[in-house]
Amino acid sequence: MTHSTYLMQLEQKLAAYSMASTEKKDIDMTSKSVPLKPVTKVAVGGGTFGNKLDGVYLAKMWLKDPSELQRQTFNATPCLVNPRAVKAMARFTEKDINTCFLESILSAPNTEDTPYEEKRAKELNLIFGPKGSPNAYDLLLDMHSNPSNLGATIILDNAENYLGMHMAHYVQNHFPFLKTYIYLNMAPKDTSGRITTIVRCGITLEIGPVGLDILRADAFKHMRNLVKCCLDFTDKFNKGTTFPAFETEAYQFFGLEYYPLDSDGEISAMVHPNLQGKDYLPQKPGDPILLSFDGKIIPYNGNRTVYPVFVNDQSMKILKAAFVKTDKLKFSIPAIQVMK
Repeated sequence: MTHSTYLMQLEQKLAAYSMASTEKKDIDMTSKSVPLKPVTKVAVGGGTFGNKLDGVYLAKMWLKDPSELQRQTFNATPCLVNPRAVKAMARFTEKDINTCFLESILSAPNTEDTPYEEKRAKELNLIFGPKGSPNAYDLLLDMHSNPSNLGATIILDNAENYLGMHMAHYVQNHFPFLKTYIYLNMAPKDTSGRITTIVRCGITLEIGPVGLDILRADAFKHMRNLVKCCLDFTDKFNKGTTFPAFETEAYQFFGLEYYPLDSDGEISAMVHPNLQGKDYLPQKPGDPILLSFDGKIIPYNGNRTVYPVFVNDQSMKILKAAFVKTDKLKFSIPAIQVMK
């Protein structure tokens, strides 16, 4: 299954939910304290895409000296996810590795025609998984930079990942460098090919805007501190700190906004200047979101306010989409503590 096919199928599955979410924004998960397993096997990955350089060079630095990733309750393992793509300074060499962690791929034998990224995914699954196994790592932080104006974005599958939601909330309160957003991609583990699905709790960290193939000192510093903050939270959790219940806002995926296409199937419009750099800001029906190549304004024609994310991102271009559409929802997250 290609990444674009997967996202389109996910979009269809969430259609019913997206209609319901307009009727009720307050979602009460539970008010009870939830005991969770300790987090002792931790990995920090960079270079999932070889042209996102902040994570690449942090991973390389920590592979040489991982002492910065050590805490009293665990020693995190650094990893360069796609070394061949890193060497080529490309998103991937043969196939997007973040589509390769599907059980159908991980369980298939290698052949002469097996893409490099599928072979590498199987290697990583043996190290940090196996996917769905009780022996899998407890936590993986996957570092990304992004040309979209994401600030510091923490990506989780859903709000029922209480450990991830509490980590994101902790970061929001202890990471002063950038505004931190929570983005829920609503990707079930069994149908997602992302590397974050091979562990018990997989979290993607995004810093933006940062251009592809660019190594920026400020973004490097921000990602470094963001990872430190996540590891500090994990250490406190393992030591028995009880994290109280809280309410928070998060941005939940419900679809893609596609470009119009010409007769050759090529995109025929661009992101409107009024939308460029406006990730997470509300766009109402009728607001200009696209501009055709011949100068015509294309308004948003949805039936409710949308919150665009990954505006004009490279991966969106691959899908012939301008941005990810999200709902801004409020969640009540219960208290958590380490299981005795």
